[in-house]
Amino acid sequence: MNPRNFVLAVVAALLLTTASFAGTVTITLDGNGGDYVYYQFVDQFNNLQQQYVAPYPVTVTSNGLIGGAALACYDINNPNYLGWTYPGIVVYSTTTAEKEISWLGDQVKGTPLSDSTTLGALSNAMWELGFGSSTNAEGGYLPIDPAAAPWITAAQAAVADGYQPDILIFIPDDNGTQRFGFIHSDIPLYPVSPTPEPASLMLLGTSALGLAGFLRHKS
Repeated sequence: MNPRNFVLAVVAALLLTTASFAGTVTITLDGNGGDYVYYQFVDQFNNLQQQYVAPYPVTVTSNGLIGGAALACYDINNPNYLGWTYPGIVVYSTTTAEKEISWLGDQVKGTPLSDSTTLGALSNAMWELGFGSSTNAEGGYLPIDPAAAPWITAAQAAVADGYQPDILIFIPDDNGTQRFGFIHSDIPLYPVSPTPEPASLMLLGTSALGLAGFLRHKS
């Protein structure tokens, strides 16, 4: 093979490898209401709120693999329906609110399903933090759960103290439906970044330089 064509082929392969992490992910909401944690509270307008709260069981498909996952919802007023499948992408938690929600998601991981009081407060804390960036598709107000306040304070303190987020966010293709955070997944997920990760750039740059040296040596 011509050395120049060899360089172009290898660089293209590296770019393709990096791009392979940007595949579509689908989630299907499993169960029937009995499989979800139920919670209720009285909000700031003295209205009784009755909710299903995190973690939500789903089936997830990513890069040709199918597995189970547990999610937390970010958008209280955006609709999703049991049994429906939603396509989208997975992204990193990057904003301050997303990092705080990630910390709350870590607390969900360690909370038994029987503790609906804690799971409900954690879910409402996530919704309050996520409301600012929500599309608020149904136009409703944000119900404030008094039990969420100490969890929000704790999440803010954890992020200010250097907490590094580990929850990946599902962004649906239809922004009128909910965003979710992956509390758990049985299969690998490949986040999409707006720009290549530094390690990928370094690998690509180092490989290109090495190949350029090879090309000069062969010329």
